[in-house]
Amino acid sequence: MPILPAAEGETGGMATEPRIDGPSEFLPEAAPSEGGGASADLLVEEDLALPRLSWSTAGGGSPSPDQQSSNGRHQLLHLQQPARFLRSIVDATGDAVIIVDGDLRITWTSGSATAYTGWSEDEAIGEFVGDFLHPEDVEEGIRLATKLLNDDEPGDPSLVARLRFAGGHYRWVQISGDDLRTDPSVEGIILVISDHQSTMEAQAELNAVSRRHAALLRHSSDCLFVASGDMTITYVSPALEGMLGWRPVELIGSRSAQFLLERDRGAMANAHRLAILDPSTTQVLEVRAAHKNGDLRWLEVTMTAQLDDHDVRGVISNLRDVTERNQLVRELEDSNESLRNLAFSSSTGLFEEDFRRGITSVNTRFEVITGLSADQILGRNWRSVMGSTLPFLSVAPTDPDDQEKIRFQFERPDGRIIWLDARSTVLPPNSDGARRRIGGIEDVNDVVEAETSTRRFAEVFNNTDDLVLLFDPNGVITYANRAAAATLGHDVLDLNDVPELADVREGVELDLIEGGGSHWRGETTLRGLSGKDMPVSLKVMAHRDFRGEISFFSVVARDISERIALEGSLALQARHDPLTGLPNRVLLLERLEHVCELARLEGSGERIALLFVDIDHFKVINDSLGHSLGDELLREIGARIQGTMGPADMVARFGGDEFVVLCGHTHAGPDPLDIARNIEKELEVPFHVRDQEIHIGVSTGIAFADPDRDDPGAVLRDADTAMYEAKTAGRGQWVVFDENLRRLAVDRQETETALRRSRNGENLELRYQPVFDLATRRLLGFEALLRWWHLGELIPPERFVPVAEDTGLIVPIGNWVMGEATRQAALWQELSGREGLGIAVNVSARQLQRPDFLATVAEHVVHADLDPGTLTVEITESVVLEDTAHTASVLTALKDMNVGVAVDDFGTGYSSLTYLHKLPFDIVKLDRSFVAGVTDSEQKRAIVTAVLGLTNALGLQSIAEGIETERQLTELMRLGCNSGQGHLVAGALTAEVISDMLQGDCWDDPEGGRRV
Repeated sequence: MPILPAAEGETGGMATEPRIDGPSEFLPEAAPSEGGGASADLLVEEDLALPRLSWSTAGGGSPSPDQQSSNGRHQLLHLQQPARFLRSIVDATGDAVIIVDGDLRITWTSGSATAYTGWSEDEAIGEFVGDFLHPEDVEEGIRLATKLLNDDEPGDPSLVARLRFAGGHYRWVQISGDDLRTDPSVEGIILVISDHQSTMEAQAELNAVSRRHAALLRHSSDCLFVASGDMTITYVSPALEGMLGWRPVELIGSRSAQFLLERDRGAMANAHRLAILDPSTTQVLEVRAAHKNGDLRWLEVTMTAQLDDHDVRGVISNLRDVTERNQLVRELEDSNESLRNLAFSSSTGLFEEDFRRGITSVNTRFEVITGLSADQILGRNWRSVMGSTLPFLSVAPTDPDDQEKIRFQFERPDGRIIWLDARSTVLPPNSDGARRRIGGIEDVNDVVEAETSTRRFAEVFNNTDDLVLLFDPNGVITYANRAAAATLGHDVLDLNDVPELADVREGVELDLIEGGGSHWRGETTLRGLSGKDMPVSLKVMAHRDFRGEISFFSVVARDISERIALEGSLALQARHDPLTGLPNRVLLLERLEHVCELARLEGSGERIALLFVDIDHFKVINDSLGHSLGDELLREIGARIQGTMGPADMVARFGGDEFVVLCGHTHAGPDPLDIARNIEKELEVPFHVRDQEIHIGVSTGIAFADPDRDDPGAVLRDADTAMYEAKTAGRGQWVVFDENLRRLAVDRQETETALRRSRNGENLELRYQPVFDLATRRLLGFEALLRWWHLGELIPPERFVPVAEDTGLIVPIGNWVMGEATRQAALWQELSGREGLGIAVNVSARQLQRPDFLATVAEHVVHADLDPGTLTVEITESVVLEDTAHTASVLTALKDMNVGVAVDDFGTGYSSLTYLHKLPFDIVKLDRSFVAGVTDSEQKRAIVTAVLGLTNALGLQSIAEGIETERQLTELMRLGCNSGQGHLVAGALTAEVISDMLQGDCWDDPEGGRRV
């Protein structure tokens, strides 16, 4: 009611590249370049020369293991050399790779990423990478990107998330990345994606595994027992009875070594002690035990200490009967000792195949490469084991030195697909006609990946607009991508053929060699085949060998023509207003400082004048006709002002609807006052914008600067102060800054400084003026009026509130007023018979525009325990003019809170009667200027009559302000005014005085006012 009574791990399987069928046989070995040095041929596009592999040997027959190992390493190094050249520029690789820019939009995808996700390059390039993540994982993806962008955490950050595939389904993946935005050859963040689905599915099976574990213990052939620190057995699994004939109950509580042979008990005790001393290690040993029936058994013991585990509290020993295995091993070792010695010394997986009985032997390396055990291999033929569709020959070659060679892909039991090189020789039939084949396999997965990476990176570099070159320390170019060849020419083989690069080469090399660094950046201008100059940024990287010596250089040159043009455009935009094209405040201040400095140097005594021009009521134009039309009007205003200026003057748009004119050479040019008159006269002519005729007025402030004394920035401030004075004095005029305004400006500054110390209520005080019913003289409530104690004087609001409004201090001050007024009103309402007393609080435009205003009002009402129906918020018509739509929404919200709304000083603004039915007001307060003339001015009486008539017709209540005489009171009652306030009854009183009077039968104004 108003004041008056109402009438949101671990890495999974690696994503694999599409299978690539290898050649049916190896390519011939590449001939070395003459002189043994690096080839000087230009490497362009797909012509990248790679060393080839050869398995032939100089002495005939099969190569020795040492020769095979040496040759293999040598060939692998040659194959990897180009890949290292290109990797060193990108500095990142992966199975499924994408590159994103600083906005996290995809700029490049690897072939493996396309094959893995099903998304084509066209579907991925340019898209926000977060759109491919499950919505619940996007936030964690942004966090990973933030870590990469800010580099604010050590280590390599990674993320496990769900990735959307082309079919619309999701799979769990692990994403890790590296920030290479500073590398011009990448300029982005490289993200590596690995499949993590199996790991997440395994998590779901964890509980099932736990249940199966107990069953496995019951049925396992291995025995598990737990012993305490002194080797006392506390648990034995059931398998011991089947292994050694002992029932678990017979051993629990006894020493664990009693079933071992005496000679092995010490080894068991020592392993037990070591396990306790270092729980992080696992002790493995073999011991002999006596079966209960007397048989001797070999046991493999795996022992770990878990004394700290609450559920174990002992040393766990796993016993496995390896008696039969040991016997088999000894038999195999005895029969195949010579073959085993050869196999263990070879880095090649060796095998022997009998055409009738299958594979008869393999070495350990063969098992390691294939992931298959000998039991899974022996007795099966080659194709059955290896799955290769490229069979070996079945007859012996005519030349004993010839070997069959194939390269193929092989899928290991763990699901990993690897590339293998296999070679074999068919031996001549033996005496019984049996035919055999011997051969070997090698894991060449790294070699194939190196070749694939070489092709991939070559394709990446050939599709970039950057110029990429590799050259050796002698300046010989060993690689040029497509863009470099097209720009510089395909026949460019030496840096000396590119004068611009040759000029920087010597200094770059000297800097990198002497400084020991690896990067150099700079800019230069290249002139290509077209003859057109192209400004480029250069990044030169020195690539060093294992000795730390530079083996080659890489150069990335980027065309920066657009950047240079953009910088020029930005420089222009930084100093000019984009709407009007006029200089902005940056250029204005630069020019002002320059003019003042020039005048000081010349000693001419020239005064510099500034005219600060503000368009009156421009906000009304924007609100009524729209901001778009307002922008067009500003352009025309700027053009008209520009048309009145001389060649030495500058017109700048300072901001919003403010323009500043800088007048130089005031002695030789027109007088600044004449310029102000010309501007006023020019702008008085109506504007025609979009068929709208618009009239405007301006308020102008003029200030003069003495270059020998005044700071240029101070001149601008003085002109602004003069303009503000012109607006305060009624607008539509110009004011020259003088000493009086300077004094007022100083006073204003002092007032502002002092107010800042009072923003939290210090030196502030509330006075309360009663509001009463005109007919019954009944007290209805109070209006809270702000006062400020400064230098021992009680300052009225008209002297400091405007400063508080301009500086924004009115917000904290108004917050204090609301809190103090509601607190005091709640105290008065606790008095007997005073429960319905209301309180009215004035609110400024700045308070009303704050997004937390409604919450602040509600907080104070709740904190004071005040009935919101007794609180009224008063706003002036000027507040309504600030933003009608926003004001309406706030006032409606206040009404929903049951808080009353009053319009103060009614009749002094614009379109007042219109706002009465548009806005949700409860009360209309007649301004004291109309009340004062209601008895002696027919015009003001007519206005009051009209306002009260409309107020009553709309069902609103009315309060007259400033009632001073009985005649005014009588006339207001006759015209239908409901209530009022003024010195006729009481002025503004302190809270203490009012409290005393409210507790008596009557209350009096100590200043001699009327008794109620």
